Amino acid sequence: MNRKNFILKSGTIITATALFGLLGCAPEKLILGTQKKAKRPSSNDFTQPILKAIAIGVNTANPHNTQPWKFKIISDTKAVMFVDETRLLPATDPPARQIHIGCGCFLETLRIGATGLGYQSYIDVLPEGAYSFEEIGEKPLAAIELKKETIQRDVLYDNIFTRRTNRLKYHPGKFKEGTLDRLVSFVNPKSSTILFKDNDAELKQLNDMCFEAMKIEVTTYRTMEENRIWLKRNQKTAAKERDGIDLKSNGMGDIPRFFSEKLAKADAPKYAHDERYQNMFLKSFREKLDSSSALAYFVTENNELADWIKCGMDFTRFNLAADKSGIALHHLNQVLQEYDEMNAIRISFETFVNVKSPKKVQLVLRLGRADEIDGFSFRRRLDDLILT
Repeated sequence: MNRKNFILKSGTIITATALFGLLGCAPEKLILGTQKKAKRPSSNDFTQPILKAIAIGVNTANPHNTQPWKFKIISDTKAVMFVDETRLLPATDPPARQIHIGCGCFLETLRIGATGLGYQSYIDVLPEGAYSFEEIGEKPLAAIELKKETIQRDVLYDNIFTRRTNRLKYHPGKFKEGTLDRLVSFVNPKSSTILFKDNDAELKQLNDMCFEAMKIEVTTYRTMEENRIWLKRNQKTAAKERDGIDLKSNGMGDIPRFFSEKLAKADAPKYAHDERYQNMFLKSFREKLDSSSALAYFVTENNELADWIKCGMDFTRFNLAADKSGIALHHLNQVLQEYDEMNAIRISFETFVNVKSPKKVQLVLRLGRADEIDGFSFRRRLDDLILT
C-alpha cells in the first residue's frame, strides 16, 4: 500500500484539537525527571519550593500544548508569572482568551501540587491590573507566594499525573442520575457556572454546531495551518521540542501511528490541506461527537482578562475531578473562537444555550465513558521557562 492509499483508507488527517485514536495499546506510564525517557520535569529534581511547585504546575492542560508561560523567580518561595508572547495562537485565538484560560489551569495545578509539598499557595491574579493585548508578556499575569503551613494534600493531587484529554469514541449510554451534579459539587467552582446538556434532542443540535465549527477550522487555511505547525511529525521530534501535539499522546495506537509518522509525514502541508483527507477526518470527528453522553460548558459573568484566568482555575478542578471519577472529556472550543469565519456559528451556539453579553461561554467539552488512551504529552524543561 502506498502512502496516498494508506492515508485515504485510514483517514489520517490531524488537527491540534482532535486526532484519531484508531488502535489502543498498553497505557504508557508517565515518567518524570531528567532521564532520557522522561516526558516532564520532576519536582524531586529541585530544591527551591517554588521550582518544585512550577514543575508540578506544568503538567496542566493547555491550548495545543503551547505551554504559554514564563516565570521570574523572586525567592525560594515567590515567583511572578507572565504569558509567553511567543506562544500565542493568533489564527484560532485572536484575543488570546484561550491562552489565558490555559495559564489559569497552570495556576490551579500549581496550587493543588503545592499542597503535596506542604505549602499553601497565595496567588494574586493580575497584580498590576489588567493589560492590553500589546502588553501580553510584559505585564504579569500572576504573583505566586508559597507559605509552609499545616495543610492536607488536596484530594485531586494524584490526578495531576494521570489526567489526559480523551479524543476517542466514547462508550454508549447516559450517565447515571446525579453523576454530573456530584462532579460539580466536588469541583466547587468559584468563578464559573458549569452547565450540562444531555437531552438527546438538544445534544444533537449542539453537536451539529460543534461539527460545523470544526469544519470551519479544518477548511480555513490559516487556522488549519496553525494546527499543523503545532503538530509534531513523530515522537523523536516531540521529544526534542517538548511542546505541541503528538499522535501518541492523542490516542493513536502504535500501528496506525507508525504508518502516519513514517509514511504520511503527519505534519505535511499537502495532507493537512487536502479536501479528501479533511473529509476523512470530519467523518471520524462526527462519529466521536455522536458518541458523547453529555456536553458541559463553562459560563462566566463577564468576559474580561481575570474571568479567563479564573475560569481556567475552575476548569482544572473539573478536569481532575472527572479523571478521578472515570469520566472522559474532550474540548470542543472551536465553536467559541473569535475570528470572522466562526462568528455566525459562535453566536448561534451562545443563543441556543441562552448566554447573553456580558456573560460568556468560555469552554465547551464533550463527556462520556471511554477506553483509557495511551501516551502523555511532553513538557518543556524548567530552564526554558525561567527569565534571567
